[in-house]
Amino acid sequence: MKTFLLTLSCFLILLSCNNTNSPKSTVYEYLVAIDNFEFEKANSLLLQNEENVAAFNNIKNFTNGFSETKKQESIAKSKNRMYNIIEKEVSESEALIIATNNEGSFTSVITFKLVKQKGNWFIKSFVADAG
Repeated sequence: MKTFLLTLSCFLILLSCNNTNSPKSTVYEYLVAIDNFEFEKANSLLLQNEENVAAFNNIKNFTNGFSETKKQESIAKSKNRMYNIIEKEVSESEALIIATNNEGSFTSVITFKLVKQKGNWFIKSFVADAG
């Protein structure tokens, strides 16, 4: 019985690992990577087009002035952050995802356009609107 449960657990873990590459999970991974200053990981989820490179560099440049203490405070604060990620349109090769999170007295809304290439989802573009 233990062997069966162990085998079933391993199967479910492998199944869930293969299912993590969805438009929603790509957006979530990107947001969490940015929250944690994991820029290489975040960048690996972006299509390397002119718009994304510029937006990504703006994010990195903004955080370059952060002290290590401020980075750690920001990471700690982000642990409680909840994202609401909504699939607006999804086809086999493109997706439109809306992500929101509440930061104090306002709601941040980020619209992501994704494309699927070689079986993986990548962020084609994103636009943030805080209101």
